Amino acid sequence: MHINKEKIPQKHKLKGEDVDIPPLARMRVRENVQESGKMLPRVGDEVVVCGQLFHTSNRVITWLDRGGFNAYSCLPTHAASTSEAPLSMRYGCRKVNSGKKQKLCYPGQRLLLEGGAEATPTMKEVRSEEWELGMLQEAVHQLVVHYDGCGTARRCFKVLHDERQLSCHFIIDLDGTIYQTLDVKERAWHATTANDRSVGVEMCNIGALGAEHDHSVFRDWYVREACARRPPSSSPDAQQQQQPQPHQPPQPPRRQLQRRRALAAAEEVRVVPPPDGNGPPVPTSPNFIGRPARQEVVVGEVQGRRLHMWDFTHAQYEALTK
Repeated sequence: MHINKEKIPQKHKLKGEDVDIPPLARMRVRENVQESGKMLPRVGDEVVVCGQLFHTSNRVITWLDRGGFNAYSCLPTHAASTSEAPLSMRYGCRKVNSGKKQKLCYPGQRLLLEGGAEATPTMKEVRSEEWELGMLQEAVHQLVVHYDGCGTARRCFKVLHDERQLSCHFIIDLDGTIYQTLDVKERAWHATTANDRSVGVEMCNIGALGAEHDHSVFRDWYVREACARRPPSSSPDAQQQQQPQPHQPPQPPRRQLQRRRALAAAEEVRVVPPPDGNGPPVPTSPNFIGRPARQEVVVGEVQGRRLHMWDFTHAQYEALTK
């Protein structure tokens, strides 16, 4: 078939083309021809939502990255080989709120109503591979934040994935690194009846202890050390303290309170996770020193139980806001 190229507008012509390509397709080819085969760079702060990457301005390690945690995998976390017994799935598809009872839908399967009736056209769109960003924004309206009781991201994922058969979308480690284990479109198993409408986040923390627990675990994880922010010996205040002082009248209560606070600030609490069976849990960020946001144990009552807990780190709070 002979194509009259004179009838094709000049702006839609491609060199060497003898095929009648629609003008819009020609323009798309022209725009992308120079990018073909070029690797798109990643910054390292992206999260995955419906297969798309979104920047967070925070360090993120996804299940696709080296060192990430993959909740899609059916192998144990530290499997020596692929021949080990596979695990069952740890996630599912989100359900659309249609007012009718539904069966759980896994990726690639059609969502069916109880009794075998076929789902409505809208409900068919909840298959994992068909979630679109707009649909997900309408379906998800909760952020469920847990403390993991494990202390580190590696331990948290191992307990969830290997032992409890659960999952979450994000794990925030002590240094603020965000680990994404699933695309946000997936239905992670972390909050029972709220799974369909929520995103699950695990904050690494050794947990809250009641009166019946052994509080020595706090001594294993949290240590007091000299504050690095002490004034140097060359400062006027330090030199004045080193010189012998004559007898002075008692200080007013306000000055005494300031002095007590200064002495308390001379020591700070640092979280130091003990090594586990897989080696020491080294923080991802170099030179990171983890300190609780509050320098004393937080005490409160939850459902009639009096609990003690150390706060999250500043880095974790900052990552959570991203």
